Amino acid sequence: KIGELRLIRSRVAQRCTQMEQAKKYLDETGGDDGGSMPGPGVTVEEMEEQYILVREIEEPYTLRETSVATKQCFAEAFEKQLPVFFESGVTVPLSKIREGRFTEASHAFLLTEKTEQAEEIRCLPAGRIAGTFHRGDYASIGSSYRRILDYCDANSLEIISDSYEFCINDYITSHDEDEYITRILFYIR
Repeated sequence: KIGELRLIRSRVAQRCTQMEQAKKYLDETGGDDGGSMPGPGVTVEEMEEQYILVREIEEPYTLRETSVATKQCFAEAFEKQLPVFFESGVTVPLSKIREGRFTEASHAFLLTEKTEQAEEIRCLPAGRIAGTFHRGDYASIGSSYRRILDYCDANSLEIISDSYEFCINDYITSHDEDEYITRILFYIR
């Protein structure tokens, strides 16, 4: 029981740290600039290897289907007692982003640890990423995508993956869409 409680405490501490980092970052950069300037608020960094529990999102890929797939991830994680971090997210195909279809995610996921307890665990490899934070509702996320795409183009960075959106603060933790915070990242070279 003590071990379980320590795990929960470390997960909560990690979430608090993520939210504080996101808030600090958004406060320093002024948040979403509407995509008018390529670059402000975009970082290039090395990401460590991570693991995610994945569920495919069904057509027509609306926010409703995304919510259902996310809840299925949580249900499976609790059923199989997977070591999750209580952080959800989605994968949006780069082809859809380039077409301006920013909210049509193909997969929902939960951040987890490496485990053999579920078949749907995927590894996000260590690698170089370009990332930004988006503050606000999902319908307005296109401005943040345009900002990161413009930054990569202006700096000759080749995007080599689909987008990974990590929900830092979302409908599960806030009822105010203005408080939603999403970290968007692409693998680059």
